[in-house]
Amino acid sequence: MAEEACCDETINTDLKPLERPNTRRTGDRKVTMFNWVASRNHLLEVVSDTKEIKDTFKQYPLIPYAGTTLESGHLLLRFFKNMVKLSDTHGSCIEKLKFFCFGGKIEVKKLGDPVFDLEESEDLDINLKKEFIKMLNSVKINSGSWKDLGNSLFEDFKGSGNGYFVTSFITTLGIKSISIKYYSDEECIFVKTEKGNVEIVAISPDFSVSYLKKNPPLMVPLYPYWSEENGVQTTIYQIKKGTKRYGRPDSQQASLYFYREFQDPQYLSKQSDNEFTPKTIIEKEVPDQEEDEDEAGDFDTIADRMKANFTNNSDDPMSFVYMTRAEGAGATTITTINPNTNENYYLVLGGMSEKKIIRAHKMSMRLMGDSQGNKMAGNSAFLDELKIHLPVFEEYQSIIEIPLNTMIQEIVKFLELPQLEGIGIKFKSPFKHMLDEGINNSKGGSELQPGQE
Repeated sequence: MAEEACCDETINTDLKPLERPNTRRTGDRKVTMFNWVASRNHLLEVVSDTKEIKDTFKQYPLIPYAGTTLESGHLLLRFFKNMVKLSDTHGSCIEKLKFFCFGGKIEVKKLGDPVFDLEESEDLDINLKKEFIKMLNSVKINSGSWKDLGNSLFEDFKGSGNGYFVTSFITTLGIKSISIKYYSDEECIFVKTEKGNVEIVAISPDFSVSYLKKNPPLMVPLYPYWSEENGVQTTIYQIKKGTKRYGRPDSQQASLYFYREFQDPQYLSKQSDNEFTPKTIIEKEVPDQEEDEDEAGDFDTIADRMKANFTNNSDDPMSFVYMTRAEGAGATTITTINPNTNENYYLVLGGMSEKKIIRAHKMSMRLMGDSQGNKMAGNSAFLDELKIHLPVFEEYQSIIEIPLNTMIQEIVKFLELPQLEGIGIKFKSPFKHMLDEGINNSKGGSELQPGQE
């Protein structure tokens, strides 16, 4: 319970600049942001911190997502977050998993041991469930509902390996209330503290030096510790896997393929914008040719003139180039330019990236909505895939359920509702009822795809 455990009024909740910013370097210290990749990996250049980011970690006692305070690698976090938006397979896998894991209604049930399967949980009385739901609905959640909170935490967990939410217990004139605030993983950075001290998380929408000087961040102790001020007890919960300060996305082994999937359309788009449109070049010998005094014409350079007339940047690009040359240079020549039609190159590499990313997310092509195999298999093929991946869905559900149920138990104690102790929430897949009922292919019909019931 918050009042008993871990409520420490001596917790330092001020973030002050370092008296002597740490700028000393010893030797050539390189940042190891991908400890599973060789140092010559070109992604290291993509995720190298800017001067503005480096200054923050040199002037404030904050711990970067990767690297050290001398050579921070915090931009790696932004890279992971951006790849969710820029790699369509990566982002789609997270959306599909979110739907499979959290698309159903939330179930209220008696909590069991999160590790050991001791026995079947007993059914709860309907009146007890209603009282529990009433309590949950009294909690103010800035992201919406408990389901919305779970979805937001899962998105961050899959995107960067971390999820954060702050719980506040408020007592005003004897009246108790609770609020839970979701914060993006980009808004939360750990504060450097002495070993053995309470871990503190700084929360701010902007961690630039100029912003922090004018707007000090919110400083919250990491659960199970609480701060207390003016009748408000506050803690922050971090969702992650592993023992390091920050988690990493469990699909990080496919990071190169995220980036490649983003690179290919970028390259093709630039190629399309600047493609040389003429398909024919005609060179004709002209007697007594006079040299053009101003080959650029109305343009700054000849290159600008060529771009405006013979690339897709032009409003009305030309499909041929007519050129003249001096008398005696040779006979007329006509050169044909063949467009690049090697689409198989991109199809093969794109397919390779897609498969690697889907595998890293523990998903399958069929669950992603791609029809595979024998069409006659019908619904049973899709249900078989669901059964195989059910442990994956349950694992992700547990990763989000355990911290939320832990905080729910704190809420029950704070509100002094002993009859609700040991009751929690369980996320359900929208297809769970299909698996429970054992629907098979006896009805035939077309193959069932995700989203259909």
